[in-house]
Amino acid sequence: MTLPTIPTDLSVANQSFPSFRSDLNLILDAIKQNHAGSSRPAYAEEGMFWLDYTDTANPILKFFDGSDDITFATFNVSANTVNVSDSAFDIVSDTSPQLGGNLDVNGNSIVSTSNADINITPNGTGRVVFGTACLPKTNASSGLTLNFDTHTNHFVTLSSGSNSLANPTTEASNIGQTGVIIFIQPSSSSAGTVSLGTDYESVGAGGLSLSSANSAYDVVPYVIKADNSILLGTPQLGFA
Repeated sequence: MTLPTIPTDLSVANQSFPSFRSDLNLILDAIKQNHAGSSRPAYAEEGMFWLDYTDTANPILKFFDGSDDITFATFNVSANTVNVSDSAFDIVSDTSPQLGGNLDVNGNSIVSTSNADINITPNGTGRVVFGTACLPKTNASSGLTLNFDTHTNHFVTLSSGSNSLANPTTEASNIGQTGVIIFIQPSSSSAGTVSLGTDYESVGAGGLSLSSANSAYDVVPYVIKADNSILLGTPQLGFA
């Protein structure tokens, strides 16, 4: 695109007709092309839109508020598309953002900062699904109930302080099933402890003694002996 010559102002002075015509044509060209240029026109006034052509392939429509420019929309002249900017779409400001379609990370990653965890928490009985593989819902709660119909291995993220493993209702149809329960300590603050429902039987009836290090993984094997009877093995503690 060939940008027009931007006039210094939008006023037509008293002058001879040829000069008047030249001055007027400059103003009309600027108006026709939305005051396009590589910088805001010097004559811009509060409330005026202008087209920033710094990147000619992706010109930006801007609104001058009297002191600063507010980006209104970005155009892709090759794809003939427009991306409208709106602070309401800024997920930093939106406290309950929702996707209107699939999230394409475009070769990038979902990352955290300051060594923080990345939490994926399904609602209710929902599960985390990777392709065709499912993980059990990871919980940090009081009264956690495992579902042995759906999973043989379980990941449980503990809250600081007391946590309880409630009696399940799914062991009767899974007698003989074996697997592991992996307890994950919180990444900060005090460690979590686990009290057992009466269906869980620990070695020597001693309960579960877990590690106390932040983010530690403790692996507890189990076998379903009978309805209302789940035998827990000796915990393997402190995996990093």
